[in-house]
Amino acid sequence: MPCYFPDFLSFLNSSQRDALVRFAEELSEEAVEAGLISSKDREIIWERHILDSLLPLALQEARQILAAAASLADLGSGAGLPAIPLAIALPQLKILSIDMREKAIFFQERAKRKLALENLEIYQGAVESLPYEKKTEVVVFRAFHTLVVSLELSLYALRPEGKLLYYGAGKVMHGDLVSSQIHELGFCLKNIVSLPSKKPRWLAIFELCHVPRPRFPRSWRQIMKERRKAR
Repeated sequence: MPCYFPDFLSFLNSSQRDALVRFAEELSEEAVEAGLISSKDREIIWERHILDSLLPLALQEARQILAAAASLADLGSGAGLPAIPLAIALPQLKILSIDMREKAIFFQERAKRKLALENLEIYQGAVESLPYEKKTEVVVFRAFHTLVVSLELSLYALRPEGKLLYYGAGKVMHGDLVSSQIHELGFCLKNIVSLPSKKPRWLAIFELCHVPRPRFPRSWRQIMKERRKAR
């Protein structure tokens, strides 16, 4: 598995670089065996999972948001992506990694101990059960769910006027990013930027700019039930 560091990661010191390489090795072995990552990704874990998790750091606007924040939550973090690479690269940022699955939590807790990540907190449970005091200034989503579902669930974890970074793939459908449903959730699109990646990748930056409609947020179960009825 070739490991290299693009120019946008030139600020990382040797300890941070070593930690990222060690985490990539954990992903290729333990995470694959646990079924958290496809075995097909073994040879491309560095690019597909480590560097991809850190791509927002290549964008000035995203770097400024993360530099100004004290806390960040990663919802549906799975194998700790992007939570753990971000925790390694940004030790000043308190990161909350949220997932419901026991195997995901077990893998992340072990990685946290091995890498001595004091700024990483791991929370097992549904995001709607997250205590209010754990809400963060920034929420990130990577390979979680559709944009609208992600935005709605983030309301359980995001502080007022907080920012949300959504990792997108494929063709950008700008109309989807400014839909009336997103407005009803209380979000405003601040920017959308292409990411420096071999495959089409983009980052949408949202801000919680007004109070959501009273019916939001719904629970995960309610969202899925209503989506099934709409089919």
